[in-house]
Formats: sequence, structure tokens, C-alpha cells
Amino acid sequence: MPTTSARIAERHRALSNPTRVRILEFLRQSEGADAGRDAAAIAAELGLHTSTARTHLGILETSGMVTSRVEERRVRGRPRRLYRVVDRPATVSDQDLTYLALADALARALDGPGIDGVSLVTDAGARWGRQIMGEAPSDGAATSVRDRLHHLLDELGFAPSRGRDGVIDLTRCPVVEVARDNPAVVCGLHRGVLVGAAQALGFDGEIQLEPFTPESTCRITVTD
Repeated sequence: MPTTSARIAERHRALSNPTRVRILEFLRQSEGADAGRDAAAIAAELGLHTSTARTHLGILETSGMVTSRVEERRVRGRPRRLYRVVDRPATVSDQDLTYLALADALARALDGPGIDGVSLVTDAGARWGRQIMGEAPSDGAATSVRDRLHHLLDELGFAPSRGRDGVIDLTRCPVVEVARDNPAVVCGLHRGVLVGAAQALGFDGEIQLEPFTPESTCRITVTD
């Protein structure tokens, strides 16, 4: 399986060419109309030679941003290969890709031999969490520590969902590819942020983070 850095490099290569970005946009706009578009239709729409379109589509498919399948035909003729975008991926900027690559490099360095990376990032995250919560204005509608943490997670892009018994399910992670390769370091950082934010609110209970649960990306449990 390719490393996170390799996957990021493939996506960066795919998005570095304006023609491939145009192909992605065309495929996104075509979603729902049928089962996909073939290289000839894409080439005709964008004013390309069909072989050129196929080359770009191959790069997009290698990057994981496009998928293809051979159509089922009940009439004579060679079946077409139809292309579609994968899970409607959002356009990723060079800045986002650079950040992910940097995060991956740091996470792997901190997970090296002889380094207690988890303690380092947990402490750093706690300092950041205390700073964030200390600077954040109080939300009158969010009175409990759990509500304030839920709001913080939402602001940080984790798309939290409320559960029972102090549980907060995270439905996305801004750096999920890095977290899958280095869960101890990345999830340690995220737990540290929550612990520090809770400390700033005077909370002395327990905060647990369970990564990659069957029900969600991650699960946070806040226990008084």
C-alpha cells in the first residue's frame, strides 16, 4: 500500500495540470446523468484528442480521484470504459497538500525509535488547547464542558455528532490519511488539544479518544 506521502504526491501531480482539473470538474458536473463518461465524450467536451484525454484520465485514476469500469453492452460494438469521480472529492489546493505532506513527515519523525512522540504531541496539543479555549468567546448556548468541546471540534473541522453518555462521534478528520499511518502520534495530538481545552474550562474529569471506530472516524468520551 502506498504511504501517505506517496498518495499525496500522486494527488499533487494529478491536480498540478489545469487540463486534469477541467476533466475532474466536467466529471463532477456529469454525475447523476448516467453511469459515467468515456474518454471520447470527455475529449469532445474539452477539445482534446481522445488519446490525450485517456492519458490524463489514467493519471487521475492512479491518484485515486477517478474510477473507471467497462460498461455492460447488449448490442454489438466494443464496450466503452466509463469514468467517474470518486466520492465527489473536493478540489485540494497546493497549500492543503503541502500541509498534509508536512504533517505526515512530522508524525513519522515523532514515531521514530527512541522518541516518546505521543507524550510530546499530547503536551503540545494540551498547550494549544488551553490557548484556543482561553481566547475563544463564550457561547451562551453552550454551557457545559461537553458542549464547548463539541463546538471546538466543529470549528476545527471534525464534524462532530452528539451521542449518548458523554460520547462525541467525529464524522471526519482533516488529516485522516496521516492519522491512519500514524494513529498514536496524530490522535495523541488531538486528544491533547481536548484535554488542554477542558483544563482551561476547569474540567478535571477524563477525556478518552478511540480512533477509527466502526460507527465513526473517531469517538470522544467525556467522563465527569
